[in-house]
Amino acid sequence: MIIKGKHLSINKDASGIFKYISNISEFDRIKPHEIIFVDKFLLKSDGFLNVYKIVRRGAAAIITTVGGKTDHSTVVTVEFGIPRLLIPEDNKTLHKIRNYSGTYVFLEKNCFILGKKNGPRKNPSLLYNNIAIPHTRHKVKINLGFPELIEKYPELVDISDGVGLLRLEFILLRVLDGLHPNLYIKKFGIKKYVNEISNTLERIVLPFAKKNKEVWIRTNDFSPYDLLELQGGDKEILERNPALGYRGIFRSLQEQKTMLIPEILAIKKLVQKGYSNIGIFPPMTRFIKEYIQWKHIIKINRLREVKFGITIETPSVALTFENFIPYIDFALFGSNDLTQFTLALDRSDPRLQPYFQEDAKAVLKLFERVITLSKKNKITTSIGGQAGSNWKILEKLLDFGILETSVSPQPNIVREMKKRIYLKEIKTHKK
Repeated sequence: MIIKGKHLSINKDASGIFKYISNISEFDRIKPHEIIFVDKFLLKSDGFLNVYKIVRRGAAAIITTVGGKTDHSTVVTVEFGIPRLLIPEDNKTLHKIRNYSGTYVFLEKNCFILGKKNGPRKNPSLLYNNIAIPHTRHKVKINLGFPELIEKYPELVDISDGVGLLRLEFILLRVLDGLHPNLYIKKFGIKKYVNEISNTLERIVLPFAKKNKEVWIRTNDFSPYDLLELQGGDKEILERNPALGYRGIFRSLQEQKTMLIPEILAIKKLVQKGYSNIGIFPPMTRFIKEYIQWKHIIKINRLREVKFGITIETPSVALTFENFIPYIDFALFGSNDLTQFTLALDRSDPRLQPYFQEDAKAVLKLFERVITLSKKNKITTSIGGQAGSNWKILEKLLDFGILETSVSPQPNIVREMKKRIYLKEIKTHKK
């Protein structure tokens, strides 16, 4: 039986024992190296938390009938280098594949293959050549929120130019261990919470500090959907459109004691230890007023000697960027949100994916505006998320004058991107 699908994350082959998961209670049965099908009812909103749990249990690949390339749940699979295949939602087909649970299956190219009789085959290990990585003026950093990836790929510290996007909610998922932040603090206290965040962050900050390379930390961007499934999250209020709702810098300012100050204090502990390679920035900023308030809270909590940045995720920030210039050292594009808000497209709706184009003229105009203003005011510009690994998008931004890129934390992606940028820089210099 062969089912054709579409890769949402890493496009690579995988094989393993198949397991069909339709209930959260079945997560404990997941074993390393298995191919997991996840029922759509476990992927409400974008299923960020449940996909994270599956990845942490060592799944070799994830198959779903819902989701998009820009979902936060897909971001998790991309960072871990795990393929996620989207297959058609067909009840007859789904009923059939249940019967293959426990058998050996394959993902080959864009196909899900069940019932193949020639049995297990050894997956080729990832081998990265020893060709010297060229030096580029344009920095190539990595997106990194899971410390274990540095332990898996220690060469990332050497071959990348730092961490351009550390999503703090990924760190918090590990620290919270299934508890809502309010419940965690109630049970264990704020001091333990701050210490755990700081200690986990240090596992990433330390190796890059030794190489004098920056780590840019974005404060958490939890949505009510993300927190609802955590123990103690029953008071979260669901929203019709979570992307436009109670999240990002707005939520941080409303719930400072649990959603912002612990993170500030955790970073402050690292600075007090002598780390000087840290940048900090908030998610989902809409207005200059809230950014100034966010910086004021950091100031009164005496977090100093860090760089301050802004994410360009909303057209309102891109179109009023000159107002932010006096307050920032760097600007990082969040192209997924910037694209969906500019084009009025729900990035999580697979029906709209053909129209979700980060290189649409309207989006490129916002990129160009911010980069041009940044160049004039000596502000570092970068692009993170999945678009940073997309050469089609990045090449256009290089022409605009963007200074840095943050790509998926896979050694082969870093090497490939550096080589492409090097060749473009040589070509541009000859002109």
